[in-house]
Amino acid sequence: MFGINNQNRIEKTMQKWQSIRLKGKRNFILIRGVIGWGGMTAALWLIFSQISGSPLPISIIVAGIIFLPAAGGIWGWMVWNSSERQFKHYQEKQKE
Repeated sequence: MFGINNQNRIEKTMQKWQSIRLKGKRNFILIRGVIGWGGMTAALWLIFSQISGSPLPISIIVAGIIFLPAAGGIWGWMVWNSSERQFKHYQEKQKE
């Protein structure tokens, strides 16, 4: 019972990844990593620091605006590589 649902979930995930990977690695890292993770994290960090009433020095703000999107790029690269390994493993299993 659980195996069938899990297999359907895996197949849907792999189909989704197949459509994502068609847009390319660079696009994925930029959109999902740098902008999606890094940019959103930086924006939320700045908003919450302003709401909290403890303004940050400009040097910390600039560092965060540079560092967080860069970290998002690293995160995007790691997710891409991990997802590609899983996808290739899935494709090999399908050939058997």
